[in-house]
Amino acid sequence: MDTVQRILTEAERLANTAGLVTELGWGGEAGVRGKLITIAGAPSTFDLVQAITQAAYDLGARDVSFIPVVPELTAMHLKAHADDDEARNSVPQIWADAWNRLVDDSGCTVRIESPDDPLALSRCNGAHASQRTVAEQAARKRFYDEGLFKVTLPWTIIPRATRGWAELVFPGDPNGVAKLQEALDAILCTNDPDCVQRWRERIELSERRAEALNAVGASAVRFVGPGTDLTVGLSPVSYFSSALKRTKHGVQHMANIPTFESFSTPNKHLTRGHFTCTRPVIIAGTLVKGLKVWFNDKGEVDRFEAESGSDAFRSVIETPGGNMLGEVALVGLDGNAIFDSGLTFNNTLLDENAACHVALGRGYPMQLRGGPDMTEEQLSELGCNNSTKHHDVMISDRSTDAFLVRSDESEVQVISAGLWSDSLLAQAC
Repeated sequence: MDTVQRILTEAERLANTAGLVTELGWGGEAGVRGKLITIAGAPSTFDLVQAITQAAYDLGARDVSFIPVVPELTAMHLKAHADDDEARNSVPQIWADAWNRLVDDSGCTVRIESPDDPLALSRCNGAHASQRTVAEQAARKRFYDEGLFKVTLPWTIIPRATRGWAELVFPGDPNGVAKLQEALDAILCTNDPDCVQRWRERIELSERRAEALNAVGASAVRFVGPGTDLTVGLSPVSYFSSALKRTKHGVQHMANIPTFESFSTPNKHLTRGHFTCTRPVIIAGTLVKGLKVWFNDKGEVDRFEAESGSDAFRSVIETPGGNMLGEVALVGLDGNAIFDSGLTFNNTLLDENAACHVALGRGYPMQLRGGPDMTEEQLSELGCNNSTKHHDVMISDRSTDAFLVRSDESEVQVISAGLWSDSLLAQAC
């Protein structure tokens, strides 16, 4: 006789979401016990913040700090200091320390997506909003340079529905928040008591896919689709992996929850061709739609077009390093719960895991063999991009093919009409 699975309560789904963060995002007790923790999220996600905090303390965390993410207040700050560059870009030390302090402790952090008003900064001067993001990253430079890029601490990102985000996905729907959270619960599998194990199995498949990709010995990735003919060159030490990472201290963690990508760091000088975005992207609080980008023979953005949000995208490519690529990622649509939802989330965490994508700006040293131990000069020689920006843009759908290109110019097709094409890669998640 078939049994019907019980629908979990909201409290149980919340606890499962917290468990995904602490068990997968941070590596469980091995990553959490005795550590400092920083949680960042919108005020309306405080129920999840509390659940994560309790789960962290249950695993022996030493101290948990919560940093509210409120772009509405940042917008007020930018407007109040519109004529004072120094004041406008001043970042409180206590805010920066919430992340920088994690380096000495090998502590953990999570960002809960998305803000209550994701487009708040679009109501400010675009250049000021862009400068502010640069200032905030500079204030957390130690966290990025000695923590994230050197692979010394566990970090992750996880989604939670907010009213402003729901309005982007279900405009004008009074039940939008509930609908968005229902979609996120389905993607995260939080209605399954064994959701952590479910994701462990999925990430194991993603790791096998990455191994198969690396076995090709590619020197480039080529994407072909409507409005897209893009070749992204790799360095000899570039390699693909899933979002599963292992810190130098041996703690295994998932950098994104959910995740369906296999990604690598390209040689920024070897990008050729052009792409058309298949999904919108939010940059500095502005929704950029209909983006098309062309590259020159140096790997730099030569020109671009956008239906909306041109100024926001221009602020990226006018930032040093922002006009060249720092990431390339392959994402198949088969077994992809994000794509299968039929929704465009207008949020990078979700949308980048429903489409192949590239990122303009900073490259990830950990996607180069030996990269975390290299100097900036060594990374530069390999074409690893250095920038204060990192913005993913989605470039595939059901009509896209992708190929791994070897140095002898032979090609292996890995994505066919949006789906993984190899017998191993085609296994459903």
